[in-house]
Amino acid sequence: MAATTTAARRSPRRLMLLAGVVVMLCLVGGAIAVYFGVTNPSVETGPPTTAAKGFLNDLQTQRYHDAYTFMCSTVQSSIPEDDFVTRMHGAKTITRYAVDGVDTKKVDNIPSATVRVTVTRDGGGVTHDTVLLREAGNSWQVCGGSIIPNPPST
Repeated sequence: MAATTTAARRSPRRLMLLAGVVVMLCLVGGAIAVYFGVTNPSVETGPPTTAAKGFLNDLQTQRYHDAYTFMCSTVQSSIPEDDFVTRMHGAKTITRYAVDGVDTKKVDNIPSATVRVTVTRDGGGVTHDTVLLREAGNSWQVCGGSIIPNPPST
């Protein structure tokens, strides 16, 4: 009888210890989730995707001056508009494109995005390109990527 009494006393202790460990793990996991949620809040993918599509539509329809307006001031200061238009006229025309994916993050606390696209050009050539965007005020601007001929080095 003594053996069962000792075992009965240990069982609630083990149960309480196990419950305490589970509660601690939940609290630590919750703290980690809150930390990453506050320090690196998510950036929506819709607005940068819309901006990238607007830029690509202007390239596809050969409205290069309109496409230039999507570019951020850093790119505009390194590629004058006339040079951009000339470079785009010299490149093969985009006949079709598809957005393959969007990755967003904050860089220096500024929402940024990389839009991956598959581009088909005149003659059937297919390339996998990127459009790099940054949020500026209430809009998203193209600040680089492989889609821009001779993009400035950063």
